Amino acid sequence: MSLTSKRRVDAFEVNNFRPPKPRPAREITPHQPTRRPPPPPSQCEPQTLHRHRQMFILTRLTDLVTIQPSSFTIPTRQALEDQLNARYANKVIHKIGLAICLYDILKSSDGLIGPGSGAVNVNVEFRLIVFRPFKGEVITGRISNSTPHGIHVRLDFFDEIFIPKDYLFEGSHFDHSEQVWVWRTEDGDELFFDKNELVRFRVEEEEFTDNTPVDPALRDSLADADMTPPYKLIASCYQSGLGVVAWW
Repeated sequence: MSLTSKRRVDAFEVNNFRPPKPRPAREITPHQPTRRPPPPPSQCEPQTLHRHRQMFILTRLTDLVTIQPSSFTIPTRQALEDQLNARYANKVIHKIGLAICLYDILKSSDGLIGPGSGAVNVNVEFRLIVFRPFKGEVITGRISNSTPHGIHVRLDFFDEIFIPKDYLFEGSHFDHSEQVWVWRTEDGDELFFDKNELVRFRVEEEEFTDNTPVDPALRDSLADADMTPPYKLIASCYQSGLGVVAWW
């Protein structure tokens, strides 16, 4: 190709050059992350349980569970859950609290058949829902009865709550004729801690007692005073907002 032809090509390209069409401006919107729906209650983590029900905690335990041959027709997981609930539900675990029910099974070993009985032994790691309120937590219960020493309060599943007389409102006194505590306010009004009234109290202390096993034949003969509860809460009722719920 000669220099002249090269110049003709360049001139042709220049004369027929068309600039590229500008692209339309694209509107940029800020990124909005997609909000995931909350998980169902069955998939909630332990911190979710703590956030909504502070007086209940999750505790992790391990135990050896024995499945009898009569339960071989039941699915293994169901048999383990039944055994754990029967062993722990509504029982006090020392220094842990009152076990309510099984929460979940984390893992289990392969079953080993024991000699003679034919039962299967399984090592299980699991979590329990445990009632153990923290110090300073405010709870609502019902008054069981009153004595000159204080007020006994119960929940639907726990009875060992006691409010000593020194932890009642200033100006409270015990009416022996009515067997009830009465709070005389600064205005001179008398407010009664009547039996079965809803009462709001504050947890102050917890007491664990490691009781030795008692022969069932002798248990009925023991006086109530001799039966120390394995788990007991000491509460107070002397701050604003506490006391009988109907007062506030």
